Amino acid sequence: MRSKTNPYPGVNAHLNSYLQAENDWQSFHAAHIVHLSDALNEWLPEGYFAKPEESLQIGGYSGEGEPLSRSTVRPDVSIMRVPQGDTDSSPDVAIAPTFTMPLVIEELEPENKLTNVVIYRMEGSSNRQIVTQIELLSPANKRGGSGFGQYRLKRLRVIQTEVNLVEIDYLHHRPPVVEIIPEYPDDERSYPHYILTSRLLASKADFYGIGVLAPLPKIALPLVGEDAVIVDFGAVYNTTLARLREYHTQFDYTTDPPAIDRYSETDRTAIRAFLD
Repeated sequence: MRSKTNPYPGVNAHLNSYLQAENDWQSFHAAHIVHLSDALNEWLPEGYFAKPEESLQIGGYSGEGEPLSRSTVRPDVSIMRVPQGDTDSSPDVAIAPTFTMPLVIEELEPENKLTNVVIYRMEGSSNRQIVTQIELLSPANKRGGSGFGQYRLKRLRVIQTEVNLVEIDYLHHRPPVVEIIPEYPDDERSYPHYILTSRLLASKADFYGIGVLAPLPKIALPLVGEDAVIVDFGAVYNTTLARLREYHTQFDYTTDPPAIDRYSETDRTAIRAFLD
């Protein structure tokens, strides 16, 4: 059995396992970021917009265009605010987080540098301001990956600038970026996938656990003050899968997903029962 649409209620175990096992995450990542940005621009309240970014700067620019700071980090999607009226076309129901934990801010070694990319905030006549950063985690950025040290530095700097940070983690083959999160599959409290929203101003991080057969959630992502946008992550995920034609006929859904042993025993049983 093959399918042009996602036969799973949430994360597609066949595709997700294949992308990790074959180191082919980049193509999904690139497509999903574009689709997430497009969806946000439909759902955000008036006065906000979203776009994919390659380079942004923490701090800002003076009136003469000179940089005010040089801390460098790289987001996947940025949400900005511009002065407009107030309307809201976002999905109207959000779920509560699986749990809320203290927001841990670690001390950074001053010699650590991350180069080549920046986060920026512009004030003055344009009145643009970065308010929320969204990251779709890549294998190299997770614990054990070659880029983990740089990503850890980046995420801490983002949080310390009071920018809201949203991290989407569909990669169950590597441990979570934040050590306080239970590690899958060894910890019975753990989830293979999750979304984490961190807010310095609220001194907390909300964790949304996602099981192997659970629908992807609708989550209220923080903006400025009490503003929020409800994002239907399932709708965005299924859009990406529907448009990645490369994978439409690649998987036989009557067989196990690739690297099924990387799931917990309970989840392997659930996946096989679902596919029967």
